[in-house]
Order: sequence, then structure tokens, then C-alpha cells
Amino acid sequence: RSRPMWMRALAAAAMPAAGAVLYLSFSRAAIAATAAGLLVLVVLHPVRTQLRAVVVAAVATGLAVAAIAPFDSVRALAGNLGDRETHGAATLLFLGAIAAAAAGLQLRGAAREQPGRRLRGSVRGLATAALVLVALLPFAAAITNRADGGAQTFGASTSRLTEAGSNRSHYWRVAVDELADHPLAGAGAGSFEVAWLRERTIDERVHNAHSLELETAAELGLVGLALLALFLAAVALAARRALAVDPLLAVGPAAVLTVWLLHASVDWLWQVPAVTGIAVVLAGLLLARDRAPTAAARTGRGHDLRPAEHPDPAPPDDSAALTPPPGHPRFPMLDGVRAMAALAVVGVHASDASGFSNREILGALTTRLNVGVAIFFVLSGFLLYRPFAAARLDGRPAPGFGKYLRRRVLRIVPAFWAAMLVMLVLGWIAVPHGWARYFLFGQNLRIETIFSGINPAWTLDIEVAFYLTLPLWAWLAARGLGRLHRDRQLRVELAAVVALGLASCALRLIAALGDRDSMLLVSFPAHLDWFAGGMALALLSLRLERGPLPRVWALLVERPALAWAGAAVAYLIVAFPLDLPVGLSATPGPYRNLAGHVLYLIVAVLIVLPAVLPEPRRALGPVSRFVRGLAGHPIAAWLGLVSYGIYLWHQPLLNTLVDHGFLDRAPGLPFVWLLAATTAGAIALGAASYYVVEKPFLALKERRRPRPAEAPAAASSAG
Repeated sequence: RSRPMWMRALAAAAMPAAGAVLYLSFSRAAIAATAAGLLVLVVLHPVRTQLRAVVVAAVATGLAVAAIAPFDSVRALAGNLGDRETHGAATLLFLGAIAAAAAGLQLRGAAREQPGRRLRGSVRGLATAALVLVALLPFAAAITNRADGGAQTFGASTSRLTEAGSNRSHYWRVAVDELADHPLAGAGAGSFEVAWLRERTIDERVHNAHSLELETAAELGLVGLALLALFLAAVALAARRALAVDPLLAVGPAAVLTVWLLHASVDWLWQVPAVTGIAVVLAGLLLARDRAPTAAARTGRGHDLRPAEHPDPAPPDDSAALTPPPGHPRFPMLDGVRAMAALAVVGVHASDASGFSNREILGALTTRLNVGVAIFFVLSGFLLYRPFAAARLDGRPAPGFGKYLRRRVLRIVPAFWAAMLVMLVLGWIAVPHGWARYFLFGQNLRIETIFSGINPAWTLDIEVAFYLTLPLWAWLAARGLGRLHRDRQLRVELAAVVALGLASCALRLIAALGDRDSMLLVSFPAHLDWFAGGMALALLSLRLERGPLPRVWALLVERPALAWAGAAVAYLIVAFPLDLPVGLSATPGPYRNLAGHVLYLIVAVLIVLPAVLPEPRRALGPVSRFVRGLAGHPIAAWLGLVSYGIYLWHQPLLNTLVDHGFLDRAPGLPFVWLLAATTAGAIALGAASYYVVEKPFLALKERRRPRPAEAPAAASSAG
């Protein structure tokens, strides 16, 4: 009942004409795609009113086809003009009568309907099975060669609907061959027609591959195909979220887009603007309606960025998988910071691989983007230690070691092992000296293996070492500080954390003085100060959540841009005055090594700081609004959500691009093109990793949901 009766009646009345046009196209793909779209309506919105509307549409279409099929003069424009006019008029009368009957049935059913009455699960299951079958039929027909060898064209004849085969297998073979010859950038837009004339095996001239995906792959390569996949995935995710918010609005566009994509996969009408334009508009509708407006948006106040203990409901599904332990606050901006760290690491590897770091003046800036690793470690120190410290300071039980360890394993292991297996099968990586060292996080223990496997995963080994030792520190702190006053605990532990960081720096300097290439420099103890920086931020956050803010911290709360300005100054110092050698393979002297390492810590802490401070109580200046808006932007938050996959997949993808000559074919500045291609591909692969592998396992982090009496609502952000 959400739409006027007259609108629903007109929609039903339009079906005979639409069905007639569909039949007269003699397109098997179009018919199958339309049938799939009708079934999608039932699967996505399984209520009786929806099923009745679909049945009315199907019956009206069938009757329209029955009215046209007997008349060759209408179907194929056969016979003389008089017969065509007579039979055409009769057909129009039949279609008018069917349209009136369809509208009447819709009005009659609507008057008696019970809104919201759902279908039985078995009915939806049958509709789903039928949808799968109908969706597979066009592909089955497409890969079946025609009995006549493809030499004859069908023309406007029903023989097109009864013929089991097609010539598409010939088109698709040429497209696949083009992809094999030009795997990365493709042969160029519009090149398929030339390739077909050169390699065809049947005497037929075609302009395209009759498949959106295969033509994109042949002409634009894996890079173009990854961008297409990213676009389609974004629309699909938006449709899923929109269906959860407003199914009545979203189900129609979702069904139409299903029709468009299925038809585009086996035909060429996606190149017609009048067809694809409708799909683009509906995709935009879903992207704009994928979530309910928040209270802040309804009142025009913008985003609420407070790390509140009782936050507004988090967005459905995605962020729920990354919730921190129950009862702990959310820090929404940290997802954006995590995205910045991941993209920084992609940037430094693209700069190094393209030679930009060594040959260009600005290479001194891009080669220091490995500060992203320090940001990751500071984030881990903050997010993982804060629950332990908060529980002790509040007199609550600390998170159990078993539960903590299960959350860490589910967060790290499935996606890493899946990436390793897939890359080994693809031949993107090698695992010298045995697979166990890589799969069990021991890659950084030998010089022969540290840069094998997934190259950046040596930092993941350091993360795992921190995961295992953090509960020990928390236990020692509880035993030694548990009886002190809260403020006294914070001061003593902050001093202990600073001492821990200084000890790590001392170890790094001693190791570098003994051997510039010492394996200790890539070990957990030599990076413990970066984690200690995050732990110190956790203690600071707990100190600032109670009582008045000291003047310095109040200034940073009201002007968070000052923290990022400080980070920029430290970054420029490490890039230029410190005069560190350029390139990831370069080895600085012991004291420069330590200075750069400490400056990276300062940059990381200052970048993370605005995201963990309390919400400002007064209006921010334009620069500070930009800082909080950038880190808290929904796109940045989503990139943070998939950042682990980006981190795992980007380096092997980059190496594959370089090995296949991407830099030789890149016009202008190769670094820019390599960075763009790697970033796009890594985001697509990272998103696939998250939604296919990570998210199902992350949903298992809590064996049971906490009851309302047990803990406040948890919110997202912790990894």
C-alpha cells in the first residue's frame, strides 16, 4: 500500500506491451534476464503482494506473446500491406484487452491484500532455485556452438528462440586471447573489432565481444576489469544496505540492475546509452539510499565524532564485525586513520618499484611513506591495550586471554592464509625454505625469508608477537598497580610505558652499531616503542575521559589540526634535513636509523591523536574541521574496513604488474600510473578479501551476544 492504486494498476497494464516488445526482440538473453529480474523481486521482497504482482506480470506477458505469435505479418512483417494492417489492428485490440484485464486483476487483488504478509520459506527457496537456473541458461546457450557452424544469421524469426547454440563462444575466445596477450592494460578501447577480424574462425563481422566483462578485460586488461568489479561491488553493497533500510524503494532498482548486468554479460546492449543510462541512474539511487539518515544529518549538524560509551547505532553488517570488546567506546575516526596508513604503504612501494624514490626530488617525500607501518603499530597498541587498562582502572575483570586470543586469530589468520594460498596458486609469490615459516608468522626471523612470500607480512609477524606479549604486560600491571589510586596508576604506568619505549630504542641503537643489517632491526623488540606509543595514547585517553582537561590537551581538543601540523613538521624533518638514504633497500647509519625511527613514532602518534581525543565542545576552525572530516569520512571509514586486505594484496599485485612490463608501457610519469593501478587493484582485492573471507570469520569473534544488562552497546572501530 506504499504506492497509489492507480500507479500499481498502470504498471500492470503496461506489462502486455512490454512483453510484446520483449518477444519481438527475439533475444534469448533479454528474455532470460527479464525473467531473472521478476524472480529477484520475489527473492528480495518475499511477500504475497509482490508475488501476486509478479504472477500478473508474467501471465500478461504470456498472453501478449500468444496474441502476437500466430501472425507472421506482425511478428516478421511478412505478407502484403493489407494483411499487416489488419493483423496489427487485431493485435493492438488483444493487447488492450489484456492490459485492461491485468489492471483489473491488480486492483482486485490490492483491495483484498494483507500488507506485509510474508511468503513461506519454501516458496522463496523455489524462487531462488528458479533464479539460479534462469541466470545460467544464457551462459549455457552462449557456450554451445551452433549446429550450422555459425555461418547463417537468424533474422527476425522465432528460430532464434528455439536454437540452442550461438556464436558467442567464438567471440569470447578472441577476447580471452586478447587478455592473454595484453594482461595488464589490455589492447586498448575499441580494439576488439580489429582483433576479431584478425583472429576470427567464422565468416561473421561483429563489433564487440557480447560480454561486458570479457570486452573490458580484452580492451582494458586486468586493471580495467578490477575497476569494473569495484564499481559493481560497490553498487551491490549499496543495494544490500538499502534493502535493509527501505526494501520497498530498493527492490525495484535492484531487480532492474540484475536484468541489466545479466544481459550485459552475454550481449552488447550495455553500449546503448538509453539502456545503460537507466541502470546508472538506479545505481545512483541505491548508493544514495544505502543507509538511514542519522539524527545529526536530519538536524544538519554533521557527523558526531565523539568516542561515546553509548554511541548511535552503528551502520549495519560491515562495522558490526569489527566491534571492540563489549562495554568499550568507539573511535570512528580511527578507521580513516587506518586507511591512510594502508594507502601510505601502497604509495611507498609504488614509489620504490618505479624508481621515483631515487630519481625525483619529491622521492624524498614518497620514500618516507613507510611511516604507515608506524601508524599501524600505534593503532594496535592503542586499540588492543585500552580494554585491558580500562578494566583494571574501573575495577572490572580484564578480557580473558582465551577470548582475546580468539579475536586476534579470527582477525589475522583467515585472510592471511587465504591470501597466501591464492597467491601461491597464481604464482605471485614464492616460499623458499619451507611454507611453515610463512604461514606460522616466522618470516622475519631469517634474512633469506624476510622479503619472500607476501613481502610486507614481516610486519605482521611483529604484530603477532605484540598480540602474544600484551596480556603478559597487562597481567604485570594489574599485579603491580591494582591497589593504587586511579590517577596514581595512570602516572606510574605511563612512566613504565615510556621506559619500555626507551629500552626498545636503546636496543635498536645497540643492534645498528654492531651491524647495520642486523636482523634485530626488523624484530619485535626493536619496534616495541611504536606499540608503546599507542599504549601511551590509551592511557592518555583514559585520563582525559574523566575530570577537567589540562590546558594543553584542551587546546588540542579544540584545534586538532595542530597535531597534524606537528606530524607534518616531523615528516619533513625525516624526509629532508635528516638526510636518510633514499629507497627501501638503503641502510642508514646507526644514529640516523634511530632518529628516523623516533620521528616516525612522533608522526604516527600525532596522526592518531585527534582520533582519540574527546569531542570538542565549541565550533572548530576550517582546518580542524577538515582534519576531523577527512579521518571521519564514510569513504575513509570503508577503506579502513578493507585495509587489511589492501595491505596483504598490494605488493604481490604491484610486483606482477612490474614483471609484466607495466612500467615500460606507462605513459608520462610511470610512478603515477603504477600507483593508480596498484591502488585500484588492491582496493578491489582488499574488498573481496574482507567480504568473502574476513567478515564471516569476524562475525565469530563473540560466541554469544551480550545481554543488555551485561554490557553497554558495543561499537565499531577496533580491528
